[in-house]
Amino acid sequence: MIKSFPASRARTHNCLVIYSINVEDSCLEQFKHKYKKINDAVQEGEFPRTSTIIITLRKQIETKIEKTEWILSIFADTMRLLNSNYFLMKLAIPISDNCDKDLRFSHKSNLISSDTGFIKTLYLSKPIICYIEDKEGILMSHFCRLNISDSLKLSHFNDAYALMLKDLTKIIRKDPTLLWSLMPDLDKNTEFSELLGEIWQEIAKHELFYSSTEGWGYVAIEDMIINDVEDKSILQEILTKIYSETNYPVVIMPPHVLNALQKFSPKDSLQIMSPSQTSDILHNNVMLIETLKPNQKIELLRYLIKEPVVNSQNAWPSAAARYVLDLPLLLLSNQKFVKFQSANKAKSVYLVEKDYLKLFNLNDQSNMQYINPDLPKDILSIFKKSEFQQAHEKY
Repeated sequence: MIKSFPASRARTHNCLVIYSINVEDSCLEQFKHKYKKINDAVQEGEFPRTSTIIITLRKQIETKIEKTEWILSIFADTMRLLNSNYFLMKLAIPISDNCDKDLRFSHKSNLISSDTGFIKTLYLSKPIICYIEDKEGILMSHFCRLNISDSLKLSHFNDAYALMLKDLTKIIRKDPTLLWSLMPDLDKNTEFSELLGEIWQEIAKHELFYSSTEGWGYVAIEDMIINDVEDKSILQEILTKIYSETNYPVVIMPPHVLNALQKFSPKDSLQIMSPSQTSDILHNNVMLIETLKPNQKIELLRYLIKEPVVNSQNAWPSAAARYVLDLPLLLLSNQKFVKFQSANKAKSVYLVEKDYLKLFNLNDQSNMQYINPDLPKDILSIFKKSEFQQAHEKY
C-alpha cells in the first residue's frame, strides 16, 4: 500500500512555513513496480533479495519547488535467527548536495507500507535513513533491548548495504564516484566500528570495484590490480596505461576504500602494483616504453629505482638494478634513451657534473656516453650511490 507524504512544518524567521515533500509521479510508478517485484520474490521464497532505484523527491514551500535525488533500496530477508517470517528493510540515502539531511520519514510516508517497524537515521559516509518493516512485530521485542549497532547486525544490515551497492553497479555503469562515496570510512565512523567491519567483509565478496580497463567494468577483489600511487599524477597515468595494455583490470580507489579492504578482505586477495611486477611486464613487452613521452619515461624510471621506505635486508640496490636492466630508460646528454646494460655488455656511461660536461665532445658518442645532467636531482643522487653502481656490475 502506497501512501502520500504528509505536510511538514519548518520555522523561518519566526514564521511557521508549511511545506510538502512528495515523490515525483514517474519515480513513484517505478517504486511501485520494484516493491511488487520484491513481494513476488518473497512469496517464491527467494532470499535474500534486493532492489535499488534512484528516486526524485519534490519539496514544495508555497510556490518554491526544490528537487533532490535519493537512492532507495528495498531488501527482503528471512528472520534466520528468529523464525521463518521475513522482514523488509528500506534504505534512503541522499545523492544531491542540496538534500534535506534532516528529512524525517514518518509511518505515513509513501516509503512505508506498514504501521509496524522502526525508523533510524545513521551516518556512515552519508546520512542513511533506515526503515525496517516488521510485519509480524517480532523484531521490535529484540530491538528494544539492543543498541542501534546490534539491532542492525541482527537485521542483516551488512547484507542489505552490500547488495544495495551491487545493485548500483547496474545503474552507474562507468563513473564509480558515487559508489566510492557510499563505502564507509573506518576512520570517520568509530561509533559503528564492529558493524562497519561486517559491512566491509560483505562488500569484499562482491564485484564492486570499477576498472577502467576496456572490457572489464566492475570486478571482484581477487581479479583486480590496484593502482595506489598518488591520485591524478603522471605516474598513476603511466602505470594504468602499462597494466591496461596488458589487459590487467586496473582499479584506482580512494584511500579509505583501500584501507578498509586491507583490514577486512581475505588474506592475500589484494594485488597492488609494485616495481617488481611492473618491471616484469615491461621486460615482456619493451615496446610499451616506446609509447611513452620523455617525461613519462623519467617518472617510470624514478618509480622503478626509488629506494623503499623499508629496505629490508638491504635488498634495494640489487632489486633496483634488476628492475631496469635492459630497459631503455637511461637518458643521455644527447637526449636519447638507451638501455641499462650489464657491465660486460655496455659501453661506459659517465655521470659528469653539468659545469664540466662542456669540456667533452658530446657529438662523439662512439666511445663515451654521458648521462643527462638535467635529470631530476633525486634520480641523479641514486645513480651516484656506490651500492647502486655496484649492483649493476653484478648483472
